[in-house]
Amino acid sequence: MRPTTTATATKKEAQVTTQPDHQDTATPRPATLHELRTALSRYGLPGDREQFEQALAAAMANAVTQPPAQ
Repeated sequence: MRPTTTATATKKEAQVTTQPDHQDTATPRPATLHELRTALSRYGLPGDREQFEQALAAAMANAVTQPPAQ
């Protein structure tokens, strides 16, 4: 005995989703040094965090020894 199959027709309906609108694809920038350090540690390449810390230390030392530009 052959198995019976039944075909059903489906009606296409517009789907409504609760997904966010992805027109702005830019990700928010880190707001604090802690957030930046965390992002570099998590997603950066090896050495990125160390390079950042060196550049930050140099910039801080330069800011202390140089008067502000007017």
